[in-house]
Amino acid sequence: MLGGLDLKLTTERLTLRTIERDPEVVGEIIAELKTPLMHDKAIFEYLSVIACEEVEEVFGFVHINQGDQLFFIIEDINSGEFIGFIKGMQSDISKRGLELCYFCEESHRGKGYIVEALKAYIKYVKSNFRRFDYMYFYIRQDNMASRSVMQKIGAKPIDSIITPANEYFLVYAINLREEE
Repeated sequence: MLGGLDLKLTTERLTLRTIERDPEVVGEIIAELKTPLMHDKAIFEYLSVIACEEVEEVFGFVHINQGDQLFFIIEDINSGEFIGFIKGMQSDISKRGLELCYFCEESHRGKGYIVEALKAYIKYVKSNFRRFDYMYFYIRQDNMASRSVMQKIGAKPIDSIITPANEYFLVYAINLREEE
């Protein structure tokens, strides 16, 4: 089980923290995330590609009240301002894999926050979850910013998929057992 942890990771500029699994607390956080997500064109386009038709279904995609996920809120270390989140869940590709998705609020993009947060997340998983050998990411082919993030964190393209909506995604992986 991945969830149920209450912990904090810190980097030079960021705090990554897990959240309580209380359904009421989770509901409040989901409600808080709806506004930035709904007004973020790139996120809405991404979610619509995976055939989310209803608003509630879109937010079900980022729902965090599931025990087999490792979910961190990303905040500014000094102000506590919300920057984004990282969510890991056991992968469909491999039972020994962790599949990640992440979100960075539009006003914080291009500042290296996601790279910094992902590096801390990867280090934490490598140290604490020996059962995972790989970390996987699905990146839209036209999402050059996320492709750049993949390069900066050392993820390598391993496959590609086409969704039912004819959108092309690249699958990236990090070998968690490889020495740095």
